[in-house]
Amino acid sequence: MAHEQRETQINPTEQGYVRIGELSRRVGVSHDTLRAWERRYGLLKPERTAGGFRLYTPADEMRIAEMLQLLKQGLAPAEAARQAVAAVETTTPAP
Repeated sequence: MAHEQRETQINPTEQGYVRIGELSRRVGVSHDTLRAWERRYGLLKPERTAGGFRLYTPADEMRIAEMLQLLKQGLAPAEAARQAVAAVETTTPAP
């Protein structure tokens, strides 16, 4: 699955954006797993700074929370990710 890489001029301290270490701490999932979910399932949609750092939004955090709930219910990771992406897309207002 090809993922577009978005590079932006976002200030990392801008409200709502966090780097992968902080996101990992918040959700209790290792950064390696988060990167795998991003790569394999398109679960996360980070922006990138000019320096290449991933910056995650509250919507990314919501998708992870939904994914974790679905995994606890026994869904396979690919299906859990698909449902988590769909669920958050329907609850997150468009910019």
